[in-house]
Amino acid sequence: MHKLSGYGLGYIFLAVFLVIAFLPTNKLRFKKVSNIKYYLGVFFLLTSYMTPVFSRGTCHLFLGFGCILIFDRLTEKFYGKSLLQEISQSFKNILIFFFISTISGIILECGAQWLGKVWFYPYADIYTYSILFIPGFAIYWLIVLESYAALKGVLNYFRNDKKNIYKEHAFEPFLQKTLGFLGIILIPISIFLILKDYAAYGGYFFSLNQKADYPVKTFLLMMFFLGFLFLFEFILYLKKTDSFLKEMLHCDFVSLLAILLAAAIMGIFMETHNTMYYYWEYSHWPLQHIKLFNVPIIILLAWPFHYFIILYLFRIFWKKTITTV
Repeated sequence: MHKLSGYGLGYIFLAVFLVIAFLPTNKLRFKKVSNIKYYLGVFFLLTSYMTPVFSRGTCHLFLGFGCILIFDRLTEKFYGKSLLQEISQSFKNILIFFFISTISGIILECGAQWLGKVWFYPYADIYTYSILFIPGFAIYWLIVLESYAALKGVLNYFRNDKKNIYKEHAFEPFLQKTLGFLGIILIPISIFLILKDYAAYGGYFFSLNQKADYPVKTFLLMMFFLGFLFLFEFILYLKKTDSFLKEMLHCDFVSLLAILLAAAIMGIFMETHNTMYYYWEYSHWPLQHIKLFNVPIIILLAWPFHYFIILYLFRIFWKKTITTV
């Protein structure tokens, strides 16, 4: 049953991408771009479902390549430029991107896997995990960035006006400083309380490929991740760079909607794909028994956090102005 859901949803999303990819370009004021990347992405996406032909790891890699190429083609269509081209423009850009993706991966894994134990990798060992950590998260975060940029392009395509941020509200400095203070204290406090809970069960242990025997309190994990998001928001304020909160305070919700839509699409797509291969498994989530397409709904609701982590860091460290991000 779960395999049928995964296959069916895969083809549904493929059909949606096909429709979006061939929206008329004369309205966009951008030159037409080649569909080669799109067709190649479709090929990789289809082959990612061929488990009788390819290994589990190869199918997972094909899934990543397919999503990246399809979304990159859509981004190029709507913005006249490609995120892949932007990142690969220089060796320095590539290094910065790998730095951002690695830091994002460390934050995600530290909270959810190393400390939280809310997922594990049943087929992984410490050596494979260590070797694939940097390139694996580079591919994963590129999928996240590309899907967000493509969905933001779709939203901008259907709106006539573009809101601009001009004047700072009087309460913003206090709000941003408060968020920065909360971020600085929430991160160490949450880590301390999580490790304190471990002490009651005999101490902390690293478990990569096995389900932990006891759960970490959900609110402590929320404190951990919110602490980073609050801190990142404050850093963007200090850099005088537009942030997601600032955009929303000025009634510009396109970035937020793009995150929610991209997270919903890729969450359902990748999680249902995972139900056919089980690259990772979940444990100790609240209400984990309530499922959609054989995926716990609570997992899908947590997907926007993935987007906020990488997008905040991308805005902090990326030197060039990229309108798509």
